[in-house]
Amino acid sequence: MTNATISAVRMIRHAVCLLTALLLGLPLVARAEYRVLHHFSGGATDGAQPLGSLIQSGSTLYGMTRVGGVYNKGTIFKVNTDGSSFQLMHSFLTGGTEGTTPYGSLLLDGSTLYGMAGSENDVPYNGALFRISLNGTTFQVMHRFTGPPIDGRWPYDSLIQSGATLYGMTVSGGNGDRSASGGGWGGTVFKINIDGTGYQIIHHFAGGANDGQWSAGNLVLIGTGLYGITFRGGNTNQGVIFKVNTDGTGFQVLHSFMGGNNDSTGSHGSLLLSGSTFYGTGGGGSSNLGTIFRMNIDGTGFGLLHTFIGGTNDGSGPGNSVVRSGSMLYGMTSNGGLGDRGTIYQIKTDGKDFRLLHTFASGASNGASPSPGPLLLFGSTLYGMTTSGGSRNHGVIFSLDLPQTRFVPDEYPTIQGAIDTAGAGDVIQVAPGIYYENISIINKNMVLRSIDPNDSYYIGGTIIQGDANNPVLTLDNNSEACEIAGLTLRAGAIGISGTATNAMVRNCRIMDNVTDGIELSE
Repeated sequence: MTNATISAVRMIRHAVCLLTALLLGLPLVARAEYRVLHHFSGGATDGAQPLGSLIQSGSTLYGMTRVGGVYNKGTIFKVNTDGSSFQLMHSFLTGGTEGTTPYGSLLLDGSTLYGMAGSENDVPYNGALFRISLNGTTFQVMHRFTGPPIDGRWPYDSLIQSGATLYGMTVSGGNGDRSASGGGWGGTVFKINIDGTGYQIIHHFAGGANDGQWSAGNLVLIGTGLYGITFRGGNTNQGVIFKVNTDGTGFQVLHSFMGGNNDSTGSHGSLLLSGSTFYGTGGGGSSNLGTIFRMNIDGTGFGLLHTFIGGTNDGSGPGNSVVRSGSMLYGMTSNGGLGDRGTIYQIKTDGKDFRLLHTFASGASNGASPSPGPLLLFGSTLYGMTTSGGSRNHGVIFSLDLPQTRFVPDEYPTIQGAIDTAGAGDVIQVAPGIYYENISIINKNMVLRSIDPNDSYYIGGTIIQGDANNPVLTLDNNSEACEIAGLTLRAGAIGISGTATNAMVRNCRIMDNVTDGIELSE
């Protein structure tokens, strides 16, 4: 292997050996800094099993849990971003007059939080809209849903705001609900003023080729148009992306999900708007384990960015939505990864550079099965929740610091200097040139790469040239995962030497070394 071009090599533990195994196309698990901020314990003084997402105001996070609290019907809570000062603000009552088992996130306007709670066999109630003061002292029901055929039933996810008006959706209800006779669930789009007046249904979902049904997720407002996703309806009854004006006119199906290898299926998710492009997640894909997609706001240009395949190195069952920072999207999956308990991932908006940042594992020290709500991005940190895991297996609140990209030679004159300062999950990007140094990666969880590891120009033009007395790259990486991608390593005693149970070498040229290309020992 002295003059080897390696497409992808997953390092495995052996006695002194030359690696010849090729594993193509494996995404890397590159763990960023993960911290558990709170373990939900249930009972009268804590929540359990959150199914939504967090919002932030200053250094405080606010959220809801599906159960727990005084009556075990769900809670509203707050906690500092460092995990301190957890406090229950409200326990939902029995009987359903306030709604129960909330699913979604809160909306903050000034000193008031707005939200929705569903219903769990609390006949005759079908969910409620509420508001609560930021200090938790005042809770008020704004609207109680009465169900089909006049009203919606079971509000889902979160509200959005435009001026003094709130908009949202219900999963079922409305005049298109036929669930009582074994038909579709219907669903509604509604609006209400922030003072609780002016409640109005904007659209009743009826299903069929030209409508959606089983509506879920958040709406997106662009001008006077509301956009969203349904789980069913459309040409193949696999869900739609729709638009409707705020006055209820102009309903339009922008995309009917078709499933299969090249399309998604509907989800309980939300769209993310960036410029003139929507991003979202759904089911379907070649493995039928979920997808990430994009689409122009006029319905054109639909395409898949990523198809989940599950297993150790990928996720499956993507959550409700993604968040964006720069050119990167971040999201979660409910399954996949080590232990098949869910993942946190990143992917560029053009579909490149998919990476797992964290894999969840059950147990007292970790969360498992991430909440279907989207992550919260605050500064350079992601915040989220899981539905299980933690010390009582009722879920956790967590934070994850985003990895940084460190540039050589623009920020660091040497590759080793960038490696020495790299944190968990960081990417070191090396510009074309010849770097005369021998480098070592000691128990680092990071990526060392050229500008484009899939382009032969950058692979051949980004050269680490060692001396003949030492390995070009020394790995001592048994406890962490790292990736070496798109580089040429040459003129050393050995190209790569050391121990590397969890490392991946991908699209590298290892050539013109004195002895072996790669030599690893246990």
